[in-house]
Amino acid sequence: MNQSESIKEIATALSKVQGQLTHAVKDSANPFFKSKYADLGSVWDSCRKLLADNGLSVMQFPGDYVEGSISLTTMLTHSSGEWINHNMSLPVSKPDAQGAGSAITYMRRYALAAVIGIYQADDDGNEAVKPVAKVEVKKEVKTEDVIDTSHKALAKALIDFGALCDTFTELASLWKKNEKQIDLMKAEDKVSFNELQKKFAEYKSNFKE
Repeated sequence: MNQSESIKEIATALSKVQGQLTHAVKDSANPFFKSKYADLGSVWDSCRKLLADNGLSVMQFPGDYVEGSISLTTMLTHSSGEWINHNMSLPVSKPDAQGAGSAITYMRRYALAAVIGIYQADDDGNEAVKPVAKVEVKKEVKTEDVIDTSHKALAKALIDFGALCDTFTELASLWKKNEKQIDLMKAEDKVSFNELQKKFAEYKSNFKE
């Protein structure tokens, strides 16, 4: 995973988007598994306006076909100029245009949903998941809540992006590139910092230095 020097603005904007997201509508059927799933159009419909309203955009670039697999790079950008991108690859079932197109569409859908945080009730990978009830919580907004918002948003974004890291080097680089903001978080919002530190320790344990 790669990113701009800072992701503070993009993290805050993404946090606002995720605060208003609803699940993607299951509007397509998979006859092989006899299940319904949210197709690429449905995933886009669930987030397109929220992304635009918060200065965010998503770009996806198919890569080359190499040794039976094709890759896709997904980039999340913000109007401030900040950005994050990540590459993934998938085996192609048939070595022709249809097989490549299916793999690209599949990756586009899952990458978009993963980066933005869109919930899909069922999928065409034959995985059964239980619906998550949406709970509305109303509370009085306090001054300290407003002050801590950017730290909480950054911590959440770093935790989400840290989960996408494939190597220890990527994980360490993610922390290093955001070290100034993390130090500020440590000084001003210890709860968010402790949660971030705990998650990164868990991620780190999965890699060999």
